[in-house]
Amino acid sequence: MFNFAIDYYIMVVIAACGVLQIAASVGRLDALLLFKTPLAARALGVILAVAGPVLFFATAERNINDYEGGLDGNFQGLFFILGTITALVLTFAATSFVNRSMDHPTQIENGIESLKRTNYARALANNTRFLRKHRRMWRTWTRPYFFG
Repeated sequence: MFNFAIDYYIMVVIAACGVLQIAASVGRLDALLLFKTPLAARALGVILAVAGPVLFFATAERNINDYEGGLDGNFQGLFFILGTITALVLTFAATSFVNRSMDHPTQIENGIESLKRTNYARALANNTRFLRKHRRMWRTWTRPYFFG
């Protein structure tokens, strides 16, 4: 079961990295792209999203019941969540390194929109600084979402 679980985890990481590249290229979040052009990043995303399951199912017999050595639903869900979190962290780290020379705009948007102009590490620092500066206003910001 251990090898099966590790193979499943690796498959999820590869496929999730591909899906993140596709989503970042469609959303024009240039700071999350591994390549400069969105078309190349989208092509890489499609290749990774297809390669993960193909490698998983083509390397061994994978239609196994959980009592015969396969993964039960709880472990499958756990490894899926861990794989997607790993893919997210890997994407953030790799793209922050690859895009470290992105321009440094004087005014960066807040939230996910900041990933259109600056890399993840700088966007995280900017948004953390903004939230720390305005930490007492969160009730005002969230009121329309909960009370109409």
